Amino acid sequence: MLIVCRRLSARRAILVLGANFLAMCLMALPDIAASATSGEPLIGPFGSKNQMAATAHVLFALSLAIGFDRQQPVLARLLTPMSIILALVCVRLSQSAGAAIAIMMTLATFPPIVIYPKASFAIRCMVGFFLLIVLVIGIVLLPDLQSALTDFQVHELKKDTTLTG
Repeated sequence: MLIVCRRLSARRAILVLGANFLAMCLMALPDIAASATSGEPLIGPFGSKNQMAATAHVLFALSLAIGFDRQQPVLARLLTPMSIILALVCVRLSQSAGAAIAIMMTLATFPPIVIYPKASFAIRCMVGFFLLIVLVIGIVLLPDLQSALTDFQVHELKKDTTLTG
């Protein structure tokens, strides 16, 4: 994919990738109803719930980028609400905790990325200083955060942390 997109502008590459990931998630449509009624994870055309969820997460992120870019074609921007809904449904039905966390991280990081270039220099400096403080606190608390995450995975999600999937 990168070889195909290497000569495209960033804006056009995002659009091409968005169309590709939308097509991959649309291939899961026949399996969505069965997954919703049976309670089994959605594996789509990939045969893997984690691959399905990762594909849906990338579609979600690309759809946000396309939807907020006024220079993208109108049709692409009009399709973004449907793409976002499809991506969220695929992530939910795939039952992937990792993809759910990735969606939350995307929702937390996307607005600042959109707003940051438009902010004044003083605001950007304040935001940078705030992020530096958060980073230092995160590094100090990293062992406790990792322990809490493992506890959450074992007790709430009922996952064996030594296995994948």
